[in-house]
Amino acid sequence: MEKQNTEAAALIRRLKETALKTGFSEAGVIETAGLRFYPEIRAICEKNTCRSYNNGQNTITYFGALLFCSP
Repeated sequence: MEKQNTEAAALIRRLKETALKTGFSEAGVIETAGLRFYPEIRAICEKNTCRSYNNGQNTITYFGALLFCSP
């Protein structure tokens, strides 16, 4: 169990470092139990309301469909 915790901590550290190196101003771990996913937000993205759909690393299409992330 200790090895898993050490590996997880190392992975989190690398992910934070990568996020900061690629332009994020902050990076960290959050509790995800309270997150809610809204299909209407996905619909707004698909309509390209902000004109950034599928146009960079900070968009939904880069991270994957919300359907795969939602409970």
